[in-house]
Amino acid sequence: MNSDGPEIDDIPLLWASESQLAWLHRCSVIVVAGVALLAAGLFTLPMEWFPWAVSFLLVGLFGIGNRLRHRKQLVLRRNDFFTIGGDANQRIPWRSVTDITFGPKRIELALKSGSRTSLRLDFLDRNDRHATATALVRLWEVFRSEGPFEFPARDEVEIRTPRLKIGPASPADREFCLSLVASEEVRADQCDPFTSPEWESRYFDLMLASMRSSAIYWKCVIRLEDDTPIGSIVLGLNCPILRQAQLAIDLRPEYWNQGYGSEAVEGMLDFARQRTNLSKVSAGCFADNIRCARMLEKAGMVRMGTFERFWFKDGEWKAGHHFESVL
Repeated sequence: MNSDGPEIDDIPLLWASESQLAWLHRCSVIVVAGVALLAAGLFTLPMEWFPWAVSFLLVGLFGIGNRLRHRKQLVLRRNDFFTIGGDANQRIPWRSVTDITFGPKRIELALKSGSRTSLRLDFLDRNDRHATATALVRLWEVFRSEGPFEFPARDEVEIRTPRLKIGPASPADREFCLSLVASEEVRADQCDPFTSPEWESRYFDLMLASMRSSAIYWKCVIRLEDDTPIGSIVLGLNCPILRQAQLAIDLRPEYWNQGYGSEAVEGMLDFARQRTNLSKVSAGCFADNIRCARMLEKAGMVRMGTFERFWFKDGEWKAGHHFESVL
């Protein structure tokens, strides 16, 4: 594995943070308390003690301020979870938890060792607290049933089909990928509008950075056997709890209607089936894009339904089809 990419164990699947307002409130309380103590010392302590009192107060404020540098967070990962500035600053492996119960503002965890620990979520607002607690329990339940989430890092994605080679995009693919999204024929079937060459170039850089910092997103280039690039295909995790991913594909127009699209999608689905434990992969296309719908069905994806308001584009709602493949 390339050393500049992360291990999936280090990648947060979900996280919840203390609000900026709550963090500022905690900081302001500490500052006001420090000023009050300093003022009290000025009027009550002998003058020869005052410099020592100020020194001790500043050291104490520095120590407290060091803890307040970051907002409190709960981080849920593939094999474990922990808090930053909370009750579980040491990681707790999912496999060590045997039961989870709820209190008004905290979660009680029963561990295999026989001990119990509390996880307070009062640093979150009420709505986030409920959603975060629910996500934690669901991730734990899926872990108990399915084991750790498996999703190879980008440098491990190497797919071969009878006519194609599929691998992660790199800086050398910039011009090809930009020309692909700039094509009027391709843009007609895309959900997002084309912005400008400069914006699309910056987005390409952000996409590459995201792939380096996240092990749960692949953007790959589709190539012929002679290394000619003909399109791109993306698979990204869109529901970490249920282990579901979204697939998207673009091909240069001169390679349409030759079976390359369905071959690439089928190759990606086979790779996901063999190398991940995703539960499902979804895809979609506009209802008037008959070519894409046939391609997805030929690759083995099942049309689950048609939505009259699938996407808003060019000043109107467009109908679209939703496809799924259960892995």
